[in-house]
Amino acid sequence: MERRHCALDRTVLALVGLVLLLGGTWLALTDGSLATRLPSWWPAPPPGSVFPDRQRLAELRTEGWWTPLVIAGAVVSEAEAATAPCTVHTRVRFSHRPHRVPHVR
Repeated sequence: MERRHCALDRTVLALVGLVLLLGGTWLALTDGSLATRLPSWWPAPPPGSVFPDRQRLAELRTEGWWTPLVIAGAVVSEAEAATAPCTVHTRVRFSHRPHRVPHVR
């Protein structure tokens, strides 16, 4: 049963990735008509700049919550990546015998 769930999870993940890839490709290749349909409150940086710009980033850094939030996000992201099980190595078995590592003296 677990193998079916694993295969199903991977299939769904692959389909979601394919949809996102195709959607991103479509958006990248369109002529920018999507920008005319965005809401008026949508933040749009001027062409050739980045979001957030240097001034807005400096304003955010003066806020008391900004630095702890960025650090917490980085810690959570790193902790999640470090504790995620490696499914490739935990499920592969070359034999049915238990794995024994010789002791080095």
